[in-house]
This record gives sequence, C-alpha cells and structure tokens, in this order.
Amino acid sequence: MRQAYGPSGNEIDNNACRREFGGSTVNPVTFLKNVSKEMKKVSWPTGKELYRYTIVTVLTVVFAAIFFGLVDLGISEILNLFF
Repeated sequence: MRQAYGPSGNEIDNNACRREFGGSTVNPVTFLKNVSKEMKKVSWPTGKELYRYTIVTVLTVVFAAIFFGLVDLGISEILNLFF
C-alpha cells in the first residue's frame, strides 16, 4: 500500500485514496439504501441449512483442535527425548 505524505509528513491525501480505491464519496443515507437493496438480493439459507452448516463448522473446529493438540503433544514428547 502506498503511503501518502503531506506537509507534516503523516497526513493522508483523501483524493489519492479515492483514486486508488476507485470510489467516490457517497451520502450515508444513499449508502444504506444501496446496502438494503443488495441484502434483498442475497440468497439466505433456510433454518435447516443453517443448522447443518453450524454443526459441520463446530465439528470441523473440534476435530482440528484435537488433531493439532495431538500433533503438538507428539512433537513436544519427541523433543523431550532429545533435550
């Protein structure tokens, strides 16, 4: 990311930021209206899908925690043999 320096050495040129990110200043009310329109286009999961995805996520986290815990335990035991 490019650093924009001003007269005191640490000021940001807002126009440079707008050019870099390709945006223009938008009224907050207009922004919220656009957000509302986009949220209506979203395909939301059903309750059953949400439940299923949540279970899959929780199980994945639990299995990953157990796996990495066992790997950590194994590595520490191997290192204890040498040191």
